[in-house]
Amino acid sequence: MAVLAKIIFFCALVSMVTCQQCKRYCYTRWMDRDNPSGSGDWERIIHVSKKIRCPQPVGIQCQTTSGRPYKSTGDVFAIACEPRRGLACINNWQKSGKKCDDYKLRYLCPEGSIQDTRGIVCSEFCDTAFVDRDNPSGHCDCEVVNDGQKSCPGGATPAGIRCNDKCTGRDYAEFKQNITCKPDSGGICWNKNNPKGCRDYKVQYICPKYTVPTCNNEAEQLTVQDEELIPEVENYQTGDYDPKVVSNDEEVGQESPEGKSLVEEMLMQELLHTLTQ
Repeated sequence: MAVLAKIIFFCALVSMVTCQQCKRYCYTRWMDRDNPSGSGDWERIIHVSKKIRCPQPVGIQCQTTSGRPYKSTGDVFAIACEPRRGLACINNWQKSGKKCDDYKLRYLCPEGSIQDTRGIVCSEFCDTAFVDRDNPSGHCDCEVVNDGQKSCPGGATPAGIRCNDKCTGRDYAEFKQNITCKPDSGGICWNKNNPKGCRDYKVQYICPKYTVPTCNNEAEQLTVQDEELIPEVENYQTGDYDPKVVSNDEEVGQESPEGKSLVEEMLMQELLHTLTQ
């Protein structure tokens, strides 16, 4: 007789390097390749990849051409400012006949990986350790930031993110899965959007330089529990912490008129509720 069982995996506590592993990253020049006079504003990376020649951007900044952050405009996005995809705003998705704003983007890449160096701005950032707090045995592999401001030490906002396969360490794009990987929301892969189910991913954040000892050699790159990355709940462990309520109506990456990602907003509320049960 066949026996069905659900297996939940639990891993070690979240850890982070005790010394900073910092390197230089560079922003490309600002690019505005489209305007919203037609069907919308299509600032997709596939349209500019040959110009910037950065194979794997880790971060992105999106603003209107007048300098307003994209989340403050109230526009509804088809692609909501993702490092590997760019931004797309469709006019007929907007309310009351409003057209999309006109946007400009720039990408964050490791220094030396941008072949077109015109207008680039470089500075030092620090990489966190990779974190794997969820697995895909439930609805998703939801490697989300805990409260929007604790993915980096000291509460700093991350400038970039890497989403890698937990088992192989390879970049998520190599597996051609439908996954959203954004610095402001983390890595989100829904099983329902991937016929074979999601792989198990881990995420790393690229943070503004913070004040901790500098690593002199590999022997010093030890790890300890980092309370900045752990919610204020007892016995925090990683495992399968999917939201109890999962929306079937909203697409990953769509944004609400208020400017917040619908997926991000739902996940933040539900995951924090689940963790405190």
